[in-house]
Amino acid sequence: MLPWSDRRGLPLRCGAAMLMSVVFSIAAVVPGASADVLPLQAIETEQRLRENPEAFDRADQFCTGRSVGDACRMPGTALAGGGAGICRNGIDSSRTRIDLRCERTAKVSLERGLPTEGFVLPAYFCENPEGAAIARSRGFSCTPAAPPPHDRFCQGRGIGAACTALLTVDGKPVRDAGICARITESAPRFYFRGWQIARREVVNCVSREPIEHRYKDVGWWQKVRQ
Repeated sequence: MLPWSDRRGLPLRCGAAMLMSVVFSIAAVVPGASADVLPLQAIETEQRLRENPEAFDRADQFCTGRSVGDACRMPGTALAGGGAGICRNGIDSSRTRIDLRCERTAKVSLERGLPTEGFVLPAYFCENPEGAAIARSRGFSCTPAAPPPHDRFCQGRGIGAACTALLTVDGKPVRDAGICARITESAPRFYFRGWQIARREVVNCVSREPIEHRYKDVGWWQKVRQ
């Protein structure tokens, strides 16, 4: 069976095309609707995952050779993101691929004490009245905060200073050593005349060796077995 077909034999591309034709029909009669129409490839990816919950195009280094639901482990401290996990699949940030990644199973809590606001969209976004209204409705601005906020573990400390973060792992307190670093945080992206992402700069206590997920395309044999 081809990986791009569902189990009833109906090609997914046909289903996606039918869905897209409906979307375009709505956009043609509703003023302004075209601004929020998702790209066809994103719709296809979402439908492919719905039709086959076991599907994935790439796997990280911790889930290579594994399938959805398999156990995995990431070496490193709790602050670094390490620990035992499960391989789970999901759509990547480009909305064009399905990734299999090791996700930690322990319940980890880290209260940094940062404000919830401060995420910023590009300046040009607010130059348009409609864009400015959308930014306000989502709690975003187009002017970065200066200086960037520090989390409670880096208060009064400069970039590169040593710090100690207090976490809870499955309800147990854990102290991990780290370093104060300038970090770019991203709010969940949204679609308005293209994908939009609001970001902010903060100074957080982070691990000196954080876990990085590196992805590789899976082979054709593993695709057939999904």
